[in-house]
Amino acid sequence: MSSSPSRSNIPIKKVAGSIAKGKKARGHVTPSDASTLILISADEKANKDSPFEYRTLLLKRSSKSSFMPNACVFPGGKTDDADFSNEWRDLFSRHLDWQEFLQSLPKSCSPRCHCYCKPRPSDIPADVGLRICAIRETFEESGVLLLRNASQLTTLQMDTSFGNLGKTYILPNLQLNHWRKQVHQNAFNFLTLCRDLNALPDVWSLYEWSNWVTPKTSPKRFDTAFFVCCTEGEIDAKHDQAETTDLYLSQPMEALKCHASKKIFLPPPQIYELSRLCNFRNVSEILKFALHRAMNFPTKQYLPVPFSCKDGLLSLLPGDSLYPENELQENNLRVHPDSRKSISELRLASIRLNRVEYEKRNNSNRVTKYLVQVALGDFANDGHKEPYLKWQSIIQSDKANL
Repeated sequence: MSSSPSRSNIPIKKVAGSIAKGKKARGHVTPSDASTLILISADEKANKDSPFEYRTLLLKRSSKSSFMPNACVFPGGKTDDADFSNEWRDLFSRHLDWQEFLQSLPKSCSPRCHCYCKPRPSDIPADVGLRICAIRETFEESGVLLLRNASQLTTLQMDTSFGNLGKTYILPNLQLNHWRKQVHQNAFNFLTLCRDLNALPDVWSLYEWSNWVTPKTSPKRFDTAFFVCCTEGEIDAKHDQAETTDLYLSQPMEALKCHASKKIFLPPPQIYELSRLCNFRNVSEILKFALHRAMNFPTKQYLPVPFSCKDGLLSLLPGDSLYPENELQENNLRVHPDSRKSISELRLASIRLNRVEYEKRNNSNRVTKYLVQVALGDFANDGHKEPYLKWQSIIQSDKANL
């Protein structure tokens, strides 16, 4: 990793505990809309024998954060009214025909997830507002500014064969620090920044990737649209020393190994998505895959469902044999006869596995394992490749050889 990580301050047992904590709550918190950006850049220092020729950006959240403190996450955050302000329509329409602009966005396949379909008091479609949110939050948290010079957009020439690489706008340090602070204080200042620079958010380079919803048992919940963006060249990121206190530009396997050795802590969605990325060798493979997946397959929603059992906890994902198909089945999980079984017994009894196991070994430790063994059709439904989870056995093998 480009930054030397310190040991994570989040024990795994607290993560599993937070998943199960609210299971007896009478009501559920409505999730807030959010956007996350998986930012990919070429790794110019990768040697020819390296399995990966790219790196992705992870930011360490502040210890004072009210949600996932100290966790390493992709940049992103909660949507703001400013992201859906009709002033964005005015700004884009200065340089482009509005309908032509909407047609130029990366194509997505129906049916769409709820975060893209819910009614909003705005003329700005979710495909635009959620992308603007991801770009704004990435700028606030990392200083990476994904903008296109408006003077170069008189005609739309978007690449529909191989995808669009993200355009980064470089600001002098004084300006960069000034605008990051201004945008953090008021999200509408991101509009002002774009007007001052005569630039537009590079919404064309963000491809719909996944949709993660915080478990219903959590006291703070988000319905998060995940996008992927591959940038031209390497990125120059700087954490803000407020919301984020460190950053890592790392190959996906490297980040997963650092999590396994407890140098950093990655929440489950980050682990799942980094494991997906392990299927790709370089930027061009990711970009081409992201473009065609979004065009030809609907994005699946991932809402983890907790299931308590004899010696720990399961976090179930769609496609798992135990995953509930409706709310009644979900409520019945609390009194499910299989809850008396152990994690290993449930594993053997399940035909399809798409889950995280939190096995309690003693009062101070939980052993965590990610398992995905579902029919290929389950992943063919949303066009994604199966997460590469062999990194877990590789790490165990490395430990055994020490």
